[in-house]
Parts: sequence; structure tokens; C-alpha cells
Amino acid sequence: MDISMRMIADKIIQFSPKLYISKDMKPSLKKIRLWCQNHSSVDSTTVYITHVSNIVDINFFKNYINVIVIGENDILRGLIDKSSSNIIILNSCFDIEIIINKIQGIFEFYNKWENELKDSVLNGGGFQALIDCSFKIFKNPMLLFDFAFTVIAWSKERSDSFDPIWSKTVEQGYGLAEIMNDAVNRKNHEYLDTITSPIFNFNDSLSRRSIVCNIRVNNKTVIRILIAEMSTKLNETHLYMAKLLKKYIICILQRDAQLEKSYGVQSDHFFMDQLEGKQYDIKSIKHYLQYLNWKLYDKYLLLIAKANQTSITNDTLEYYSNLIKNKLLGTYNLIYEKDIIIIINLSKHYFLQKNIINFFEEFLKLNNFRGGVSSIFESFLEIHTHYIQASIAVTLGTSIESKQYMYFYKDYAMYHMIHNCSKNVNLYSLCHPAVVKLLQYDNEYDVNYFNTLYVYLIKNKSLVNSAKVLNIHRNTFVYRINKILNLTNLDVEDENEILNVLMSYKIVEYINKMEPTSENTPELSNS
Repeated sequence: MDISMRMIADKIIQFSPKLYISKDMKPSLKKIRLWCQNHSSVDSTTVYITHVSNIVDINFFKNYINVIVIGENDILRGLIDKSSSNIIILNSCFDIEIIINKIQGIFEFYNKWENELKDSVLNGGGFQALIDCSFKIFKNPMLLFDFAFTVIAWSKERSDSFDPIWSKTVEQGYGLAEIMNDAVNRKNHEYLDTITSPIFNFNDSLSRRSIVCNIRVNNKTVIRILIAEMSTKLNETHLYMAKLLKKYIICILQRDAQLEKSYGVQSDHFFMDQLEGKQYDIKSIKHYLQYLNWKLYDKYLLLIAKANQTSITNDTLEYYSNLIKNKLLGTYNLIYEKDIIIIINLSKHYFLQKNIINFFEEFLKLNNFRGGVSSIFESFLEIHTHYIQASIAVTLGTSIESKQYMYFYKDYAMYHMIHNCSKNVNLYSLCHPAVVKLLQYDNEYDVNYFNTLYVYLIKNKSLVNSAKVLNIHRNTFVYRINKILNLTNLDVEDENEILNVLMSYKIVEYINKMEPTSENTPELSNS
């Protein structure tokens, strides 16, 4: 890694150096050498270290040189103003061997960092790996976020203690409202959005300086780096290091784009096979998951987005799928059976689950989709089962609660069981006799005892609360419930019998919603 005299000076503050360095100097130094009087040539990529006693005449600075001088004399002082060289002067009390070792350590420090960045890219690491190894360089909190202000990666070391707004941002995982609103409202927002090199910017909400750097693709900002000045004062050295970090972020974007191009079709086939329940050996599954940096026993969640329009094209679905992918980075999306399938690795995703669900629901409402949400599963081998869960949730949900947009399988698991039973038996034959009798009695005498019993049971047999739900006097409700119990001989103290009755109500509700041609049954109270 090439470094500059300014970068060296930043690391030797404890030696109280005097600096005579050009502001325009670019990082170009690759090595160090001890200067001797018999040197015949000077290398512009080398920083030389020498004692002031070796500077004996005006010819010392006849060539451009990067030099650290230990000690100071009149000849040196006279040459400084006449030279365009970059010079650092240290007190004569320092041992030259100690200084050489110190400067060598600085080169090793920066080279080690760049090697870590390279290894992260070559070994399939993501943006978070780059941020993790860069925190020791910047010693300030760092964020990567996309054009929608969704947090992609952030420095975890000590970040939560830096600032309340910063902590809230990384906890939410999206929005960045407090940090970015002031930038959006500023006159220089358009300028900030187009910059390609790191710059200093003052953020009002954080009340401090920051470094901002954009990564742009096709003239659009896709990722922005934000480094806030909280623990360590930012300077020109940090701008250069931010530029290097940007280079490796671009490498990851290019690597992943190439992998996706060459491997994407294969991956789609693999995931489709998994949704269909086709058998793969464990080694093959791990191979495909490795491409995403996923593991077999990570924690997963599966979402289905189903368009209302049956005539919607695959190209349109791809557009909506990309909208989701750009917001929920790190997911795997594919189009399958005219639905958008979103597979989320919760072990790798840095957003809270509730924030993922909140975004998904907003997407469904905004674009007139209906969505199914599986239960969380902790083995990728269970993906077929949980695809069925999400599919059943959205299929049953749209029939039972048509005004909703998102349906959780946990709310429809019982209906799923009933749905499976309906293929083999008459569902009324599974109902408790008391429920069937009340349906018949209501139909014959035009009363509503069926619903009265349901309210009574789900209100834990509370007379006051049940009467309130039905909007009748307590005494009227007591009369009705006694009539019901006498009519059905139901033992409301028997837990098994009550469970059977409540299950029967679910069966009746399923019949009412899913089989409209069946004998009409009443709606249950929304209590």
C-alpha cells in the first residue's frame, strides 16, 4: 500500500515532528531507506531517514526527496524554504534506529490493513467484513447505506456508545432520518449525491464533521460511506483511506455482479428445486449456500408476495422483486409460480425482524400485493415446509380476511389442518355436537345462540365482558347462556370439551369463508 508523508506524520505525533510537507502530495511511498552521503540518486517512492550531520551543503535538496531528518542545523533551516521536497524534522535526541523501526511499523500497519481488505474480497467476505477491519484505521463509527438510506453495514466496536442518534440508526437498520434529513434539505444535497471522491461534510443532526463518499454505478449512487468524527479527529489521511476503502467496496460489487451473472441461473434452479421439495445431498446444498455466505443451520424466514392481477408479467414481477431486494439487502429473491419469493437469512441480516415485517407490509399495501409469512426455521433443509406455510397463509388469508394485506402462517395453522381434513371428510362431522345443534336451533328459531356461546368462551366465561361485546344487558346474557347450556348439555368446566368446541367454531368459520356453496353459517363476532 502506498502511503504519504502526511500519513507518516499522523503516526509519529508523540515525537513532536516539524512538518514541511506539500498539501498536494499524493500517497506514493512504498519503502524506507537510510540516507548516506554517498547516495547518487533519489527514488521518489522512498522515504529516506538521515541525521542532520549528513546535510553538509546546499546540494542535498537539489532533487525532489521525501526525507525524515533527525536533528536541525542552520544549513537545513536555510534549505527548507528553497526546496519543494517533503521534510519531517525530529528532535536530535531520538535514536535513528528507533525511528527507522517506527516508520517501518507504519508501513506494515497500512499494508496489513490493505491485505485484510484484499483477503475479505478474495475469500467471499461482504461489506461488513470491510467495515470490521477498517474500524482500527478510522477509530470512528462508520456506516454503509444504500440510496434508500438502508443500513448495509456498520462498525460494531464501541459504535453503540458514541451517540444516541447513531445507536438508534444501527438498531433500526433503516431510515437514517435524523442523520440524513438535514443533508436532503440542504442546497448542497445534489452536490453530495454526485461526488465520487471522499469529502468532509458537516452533519447538523450529529453536530459534527463526517467523511462522505459515494459509490456510483451508471451515474447513480448505490452505496454511500459515512464516517463520523466522534473519537478521532478526521484529516486528509482519512480521506485517502476512505478512497481506498471505496476501491474494495467496488471490488465486492463487481465480484458479486459477476458471480450473479455466471451463477444466478443455476442458483434460481436450485432454489426452485428446494421450494418444490426435491432432494439434494447436504454437500451440494452447502455449496449453493456458500455463494451467499449462508450456512445450513442459520435462522431463516420466507415471504411470498402475490400480485392481485393474474395477468401480471414476469418482467413486472422482476421490477417489484428488485424493489424489495434493494431495500432488504442480503435476501435471495426469485420469481416462482407467478409469485415473488423472498428468502431471508436472519442470522446474516442486520435489520430487526419487526423492521423487515414493517417494510414488507408497506410494500404490499403500496403495490396492491398480498403476502404470506412463514414461521422462522433454523435449518435450510426445512425450506420446502415453510414455503408451503407462507403459500397456505396467503391463500387462506385472502379468503378468510380479504381486507388484509399480510398473513402470518401462525394465524392460519389451524385453518391449514382443517383444509387438509376437508379433502377426506365432511367437516361438519368433526364438529362438536353442541355447535351443530346451536346452528340448527338458530336456523329454526331465528336466534343467535351460536355466536353467544362463542363470545362467552373466548371471553373466558366472563358474564360482564361477554354481555358488553354483544351489547346486551348482563341479565339477558345470563338467561341466554343458561338456555344454551341446558339445550346442549355442554360442560364448560371440561377443558377438552371446550377445546373441541372452539376447534368446531374454527371449522365452521372455515366452511363459511372457503365453501360459500355450503349451508350458510353466521359470522362470528369480531371480539
